[in-house]
Amino acid sequence: MHRMIPCCIWTAVLCATFAAGAAARPEAPTEQDIEARAATAQKLRKTLSIELTDSRLEDVVTFISDFSGAVIEPMWIDEGGDIGLKKDQRISIVVKDVAVITLLERVLAKAETDFSPATWQFAPSGGAIEIGPRGRLNKQAYLKIYDIQDMLFQIPDFADAPQLDLDQVLNQGGQGGGGGGGSIFGGDTAQNVPFVPTEELAQKIVDIITEYVEPDQWIDNGGDGASIRSYSGHLLIRAPDYIHRQLQGYPFDLGAPKRAAVRK
Repeated sequence: MHRMIPCCIWTAVLCATFAAGAAARPEAPTEQDIEARAATAQKLRKTLSIELTDSRLEDVVTFISDFSGAVIEPMWIDEGGDIGLKKDQRISIVVKDVAVITLLERVLAKAETDFSPATWQFAPSGGAIEIGPRGRLNKQAYLKIYDIQDMLFQIPDFADAPQLDLDQVLNQGGQGGGGGGGSIFGGDTAQNVPFVPTEELAQKIVDIITEYVEPDQWIDNGGDGASIRSYSGHLLIRAPDYIHRQLQGYPFDLGAPKRAAVRK
């Protein structure tokens, strides 16, 4: 009966969390979505060399999409938002033998927005890529549960374990096995190192994440893009895809280049 209470609470927390966001918020990607994303990732691994001089951002995005075959959905400033990418912004860049995803990231780094820097993420469903300011991408946040029980496990440190006195052992052996002589284990008054409470360890993990992974986007830091809570050896994180990928990555490779025709 003692074990049933935490399980019930855990189930109730999850049900309430999912119910609160299921109606209007994106859901975590399905297996079909992951397969579609993996196919897109393969396209983004193609390599190219190109020199762009004073090119319109909209034209650059169109070229990247056409060359790679990946579906790219830009969030323009004039299409349903106060913030967004500017179609007519001029981009100049030179790259040599880089993956398409690298080119896209460098272009987005040059793309100016009035409020927040631009990046990319996978769309909530399917394998399309969304690009735009973080403030727009944050609207696609979804809940993901991370198991951190391995990180909370603590190995006991027995500081007061007895010490074997070899000299005492040898001396007793030389005395012919008499009954006296005292213990062969030396005394040690040190105390065992106390365990850090699990809740404190979990909070340290939360603090590290919110400090080093997109710190400006967390609600706890004054942002509006992501929230994080710890419970029963798990982290409940509601965040957009570009934050989730920094926490766990993807179950497929985005980094190994796939050779393609070089175009200048």
